[in-house]
Amino acid sequence: CWLRMYTPEDGGAFLRLIEDQHGTATAFVFSWMQFYTQHVWILVVLCSIWLCIGAEPVPSGAQRASWELGKLGILFWGAAVAFRRKRLSKQLVACTLVRSVTPNPDFVEDDWPEWVKYLKILFVGVPLLGAFTAAVNLTLLMITNLLVYMIYVWGDCARLGCIDTEMKHGFVGWLSEVGVDVIMAILFELYFLLAKVLAKFLASLRNHNLQLEVRMLEEMMIVSL
Repeated sequence: CWLRMYTPEDGGAFLRLIEDQHGTATAFVFSWMQFYTQHVWILVVLCSIWLCIGAEPVPSGAQRASWELGKLGILFWGAAVAFRRKRLSKQLVACTLVRSVTPNPDFVEDDWPEWVKYLKILFVGVPLLGAFTAAVNLTLLMITNLLVYMIYVWGDCARLGCIDTEMKHGFVGWLSEVGVDVIMAILFELYFLLAKVLAKFLASLRNHNLQLEVRMLEEMMIVSL
């Protein structure tokens, strides 16, 4: 299903099955995944042609011209994806909202203008997203530094020419590296749970009156986080 280069207007049988079994919000996310995956296949074809003709960033010559044409092709591909993404977004939202009018139980009547809600997103949502992204990146950096220290300092691989701590410390060295991997997996599971909580809070900032709108926003936030 994911290898097809074309998807019917209604999403096809697979997406209709997802919608029936798991709801429109989940089908919405699968529609985006299918859209981007199919466009990546187009990029694969473009890059394959680019490699077959021997494009390289040399100072001059035909190879350099092919290299520049390849970069131009990628720019056009990105512009086409952005244009089609905007059109697809409108189609998906229109189709899903027509099929579901369940009210949002957390909706609160207010007289705030629309620009105030956007300010809340700008001054509350954006800093939270930035802090979450920074925390994830900092975790990756710390784990990477820990592994580098274990391998090249504790494991003395800078002198021995090895690539893991098992050569110097045996089973203990292997176990220590596995332990770091387990810790990283646990941390990212916690980050995933935190991403769900954060997505739910960010979705509430817009105060949507339909439950489907909230769920779609939550799912898109989780995927992006």
